[in-house]
Amino acid sequence: MRLRNKVLVAGAIGGSVLIGGAAYAYWTTGGSGTGTAATSASVSDVELSGNLTAALYPGATETLTIKAKNTNPGDVTVAAVYVTAEFATPTLTALCPLAATSLTGPFTLTGAATTPVTLGDVNVSFENTTSDQSACINKPITLTYSTVAPS
Repeated sequence: MRLRNKVLVAGAIGGSVLIGGAAYAYWTTGGSGTGTAATSASVSDVELSGNLTAALYPGATETLTIKAKNTNPGDVTVAAVYVTAEFATPTLTALCPLAATSLTGPFTLTGAATTPVTLGDVNVSFENTTSDQSACINKPITLTYSTVAPS
């Protein structure tokens, strides 16, 4: 082998060792760094709505369709929706007991919504007791909605 060929072979072997060493260093090196992030100040309430389409009377159960609208910029998940129904005064509520079922999710509500979406139906019932319930005729019923966040 002439000197020129020996130099080329030695250079090729040396270059392979350097590339292999660089690859080893690249994959085994350590490091550290920092970053930043931001959080929102708060999440606004989700708007819940629903109206009974028929009047309640003692012994009746009516279906209430629950709708929700998320005006927050991001998606919101709700684990459950609870409904309470009661008359304007505690006396009427005691005389004419009302009950409502709840909805169990989870429900993921798309952010920046402009129209409500239907979550489902609950039942609202008016208990028929042995008492005279005529004081409750034509009295307004208040429906109150609340949500629970996922745990």
